[in-house]
Amino acid sequence: MTKQNPSTHRMGTDPLSWIKDSRQSDASNIGKQSKHSKSDLPDKRDNTGNQRKPKSTRAGLKTGWTRATFIIRETHGDHIKALAYWERRDIKDILDEALADFLKHKTIKPIPKKQGD
Repeated sequence: MTKQNPSTHRMGTDPLSWIKDSRQSDASNIGKQSKHSKSDLPDKRDNTGNQRKPKSTRAGLKTGWTRATFIIRETHGDHIKALAYWERRDIKDILDEALADFLKHKTIKPIPKKQGD
């Protein structure tokens, strides 16, 4: 067995040397958290002509999909997760199929608009 020189370590002498001081970076990077700026997003305007933010519930999703949160029974959630696991499918696909089957023969009236809208 060879003895290792104490001045040479495999990881170097400072294990945190990869951390850089962000205060020395150029001032134009202040406040930027990703490589995509807000100007890369599509220009959306409401009916008054004012610019509005894109909905975060649809961010990163294909057209026709939205993100939602629902409260369900634990047993239903466990069964859906197990079914998705054993059928090697996504939970969203299992729920989409179940909801499509449930809504297939229903007549659904639209929700009436409020007076102020």
